Order: sequence, then C-alpha cells, then structure tokens
Amino acid sequence: MPSEPFEGLAALSIPWPLTAWCLRRVGRWEEADNVEDASDRRGSADSFAILKWLCILVVTPIAIFTFLAIPIHLSITETGIRVGHYASFNSDSFLFQDARRITVIHGPELKRGTSLVQDVIIDFGDGSRLRGNQVGDGGTNIRADVMQQLHDRSGLPLAYATSTDQIPALNPAR
Repeated sequence: MPSEPFEGLAALSIPWPLTAWCLRRVGRWEEADNVEDASDRRGSADSFAILKWLCILVVTPIAIFTFLAIPIHLSITETGIRVGHYASFNSDSFLFQDARRITVIHGPELKRGTSLVQDVIIDFGDGSRLRGNQVGDGGTNIRADVMQQLHDRSGLPLAYATSTDQIPALNPAR
C-alpha cells in the first residue's frame, strides 16, 4: 500500500493513458483505440480523458515538486560537510576545522532503556549551526556509523542533550 494517497492515485491513473500513448507511438493505433474503448465501456464515461486530466492536474505537480527535491543531500567528506537544499543547485560547505562543538540529541527512551539519536547539531566558530535532520524528513534517526565519522573527522568530543534548549551558548574561543 502506498505511503501517500497521491502516490496511489498516480499509480492508478497513469497506466491507461500511458499505454494508449505508447501504442500510438509504435504505430498500433487500432489497439490503442480498443484499449480506450474497453476502458470507456467499463467506466460508463470517457475514462481515458478523465485519467489524462488527472495525470496533468495531479501527477504532474507531484513530479515537479519531487524533481525539485533531487538536490537535497548531506555529504560528509574528509575535510567537511556539504549540504544541498530544495530547488537549489548551490550547496553550503562547512569545514571540520571550523567546528567547535557536536551535540547529539537523543529521542525518547525505548523499552530497554536505550534511545535513538534523533539529531546531531554541529556549531561552528562563525556562529553557524548545522542540524543533521535539516536535510532529511526531520524524524530520521542518525545512524551510529555517521556519528562515528563526524566524531573521527572533527576530532571533537560528543556532547549529549535531549533537546536543543539544553545546548548552552557557544563561547567564541575554542
């Protein structure tokens, strides 16, 4: 079952118009007309036209907004972190040598007394702050190997908190 209702709608609405279009492109006009006619008889309406407009009005905007999300990324390199943003091919770069503190935000406790890492916040000397979840959906747990990479490459100890309100102000000197 699709996670979003529009994904299911797209999956149901695209096949008939796309099938008829593909058949026409390869020169099988009669077969395309038969597909449309059979669909219209079952639906008691011009279902091909309905599905075509559904594709244009619903699926196309979803495709456009999804395409604009392609540049979103967080890349950890040897010297720093690059962050891409929605609908922008420009990315922000943060150097590990400028990092002053790494704070791990733990989520609520689980059954066995453990908790998952909900976010990681890196403060930099120029006052900028990088949140690990600013790239994802905001609810993704940070993997342990990613935390280890951040710790190893920055050389900073990990501080821990349960919310961003618990992070003290950063002193300008390292």
